[in-house]
Formats: sequence, structure tokens, C-alpha cells
Amino acid sequence: MRHDPSETLAALARGDLAGARELRLPGLSEIPRDLFGLADTLEILDVGDGALTELPADFGRLSKL
Repeated sequence: MRHDPSETLAALARGDLAGARELRLPGLSEIPRDLFGLADTLEILDVGDGALTELPADFGRLSKL
């Protein structure tokens, strides 16, 4: 079964992933701002296979990664 990152992004935007410790978002070209809502819990973030060229200046807010 293939995972659809657009469904995960939609769930993230709705707040459905509150408290998540692990998140897989392959294929991103930028880090979604909604991700920072998980700053207190997120420990694993997989953004492989994407076109990221830089991280947001405040990426350090995700201190548990």
C-alpha cells in the first residue's frame, strides 16, 4: 500500500496529527508551517525523495528531532 503525502499534509493542517512523534512526508519541496505545531512531540521526520533545498530559519524549534 502506497502512502499519500497529500493526505498527511491535510491531516496536519486540520490538527489531526497533534501529539505525533513520527511523520513521513516524502516528496516535499518545502517544510510546511503546520509542522511546527508538533514541535513539542515530533522526534522523527522523514522528508526523503523531495526537492528541499533549504530549511526554514526557525527549524530549530523542532528540538526533539
